[in-house]
Amino acid sequence: PPPTDDPYACTFDGSEPRPIDNPRKYLVYPDEAKRNHWEGEVVLRFKVMKNGKVGEVLIEKSTRKIFEQAAIDAIKRCRFAPSTINGKAIAIWTSLKIPFKLH
Repeated sequence: PPPTDDPYACTFDGSEPRPIDNPRKYLVYPDEAKRNHWEGEVVLRFKVMKNGKVGEVLIEKSTRKIFEQAAIDAIKRCRFAPSTINGKAIAIWTSLKIPFKLH
């Protein structure tokens, strides 16, 4: 089936997008969360575009709201090797869990 704009569409017959760099290197731990020794995680659903940049981002799950924007900012700075079908780059939705751990 052809790619879709539906972030929850079924899987396709091609390669999955792969991160070129680690989103954690762009992660900025919120000051309030550090002060309060909070940890958590955010699961993002996002579209990897044909050029490997991240397009639209949705929060799929979050243990603390304070981490959401930091997770979005980190994933938006990442580059990906885009998905392909028959060797041709396509835009596709994928998910990634971003943990926030103090140590």
